[in-house]
Amino acid sequence: MTKGRPAISDEVDGPPPVAERARALERLATSRLPSLQLADGLFCERIPADGSPTGRSLQNTVIALIGLLRAEEHGLEHQHHLGALRAGVLSALRSPETTAGDLGLILWAESRFEGRESEEILGILRDRLDSSGDLGAVPGRELAWIVIGLTETREWADLGTGATLLSAARAELLGRLHPKGMLFRETGRGPHRRFPNFETQSFSILALTRLARSGGDPDESALEVAVAAGDRLLELQMEDGAWPNVYDAARGTVVEPFDLRCVHQDALAPLAMRGLTSATGDVRYRDAALAGMEWLWGQNVLGVDLIQFEEGRFADGIGRRDGMDRAFLQGRRALSYVRPVPAGKSTSKLEVDRDQRPDHLGWILEAWAGKEGIGS
Repeated sequence: MTKGRPAISDEVDGPPPVAERARALERLATSRLPSLQLADGLFCERIPADGSPTGRSLQNTVIALIGLLRAEEHGLEHQHHLGALRAGVLSALRSPETTAGDLGLILWAESRFEGRESEEILGILRDRLDSSGDLGAVPGRELAWIVIGLTETREWADLGTGATLLSAARAELLGRLHPKGMLFRETGRGPHRRFPNFETQSFSILALTRLARSGGDPDESALEVAVAAGDRLLELQMEDGAWPNVYDAARGTVVEPFDLRCVHQDALAPLAMRGLTSATGDVRYRDAALAGMEWLWGQNVLGVDLIQFEEGRFADGIGRRDGMDRAFLQGRRALSYVRPVPAGKSTSKLEVDRDQRPDHLGWILEAWAGKEGIGS
């Protein structure tokens, strides 16, 4: 059990049950996503607390598409034309701004269209990686997206290019687990390699468990690595259930908890940890993720509800006030080179980030549609 918290078992039906919360999250996602879509069909970067949609994001668009495809598969109603959304995504395949990680996400989405354009996407991904050097330069979460996209594509595409890319991406991802800290490092180069965030951890675990369950892990090393990282994350989960954001991969410690994002609590931790439970049968992972969801509703350092279903509103999370976050993080990174960083206790510099982001809603649908039951 994590930090002495009680387990949430299949018999728990307390107020409100997890399944009820999950369905409420799904309704929030399907009802709010249209307001974050732009006139050209793509999704915005974010909506500030008191403003209009800003930016245009292919990445957010693909994440929304992945979630909506999951929702439609399980009979959830929504207001989007998925064929048109897919066409908009495919039109950007060869754009210079489309990253290798974006192509991994697009493969993930395309597998749910029975892989119709997977061969073309695979070719573009191969060319993009050849031109950019190697997989070592790909950011952590994007490397995981590539592994997931290639894993999901195996059923639909020729095994030639896809198998070669998957073998290389798998090896790179396995090699990023620090042998002492038992956490995944960031890109293979640069000073920030040692200090990954929670998204790198959660997506890396998800990628390796999906690979293992697909039959693509013959020596079980992918599952072994995912379990090692999952166990370390359980040790580092905060007393209030939050999943810290920035880690020291070499020490296996937390450098800085903030920003604590809602999507980590209600989508990414459930995806990664339920994946570990499904692959291993060990319910500790699933129970830790479910217990951590209470952080969204008052069990957090500020004691506030970050998702308000009746008003149809959701926050991005809790972070340090503008102008303090970067300097604070840099100081804690520098200290971590010398000794473990003590936990920060001050709440005076924290505030709720009221921005709304499409990726949050897309990941909610991917995490919960068809999996509302606790034991899923």
